[in-house]
Amino acid sequence: MLEAGIQPSGHTFACLVDGFWKEGRITEAIDFHLENREDSTKHSVAQMGCWNHVGFTCLIQGLCQNGYILRATRFFSDMRSGGITPDLWSYVSMLKGHLQEKRIIDTMMLHCDMIKTGILPNLVANQLLARLYQENGYLRSACFLTNSSRLGTIS
Repeated sequence: MLEAGIQPSGHTFACLVDGFWKEGRITEAIDFHLENREDSTKHSVAQMGCWNHVGFTCLIQGLCQNGYILRATRFFSDMRSGGITPDLWSYVSMLKGHLQEKRIIDTMMLHCDMIKTGILPNLVANQLLARLYQENGYLRSACFLTNSSRLGTIS
């Protein structure tokens, strides 16, 4: 692309990161992400805002799905401290990662943080949380989330 004079976009970088982790090449995904973030001027990434929530969310999702929740949490923090606001899918990726690792308190805290930032959980997030609550004996909370989703009070 670069040799042909085509500037990659944030989505180009996100697709490459996504491809690395889907092939189980987590280290390469992280290295690629970090290398291109640090050397963003050569790709004019800085001007395009390529390391927006899309790039970070791709990396976070891959880390979570491969059991690297602590690394995903660090990237989630880096994203926020870098002034990039996580979107619903950033939160859903993290919620899934915490759920997969049975990190109940972290999941609940992240859910509260998501709502505090003004992002309401969608049906997917609610189902994840309801399952977590149900599996860990919080039936009343699970029923509340399920009923809220069914009644349309949560998008």
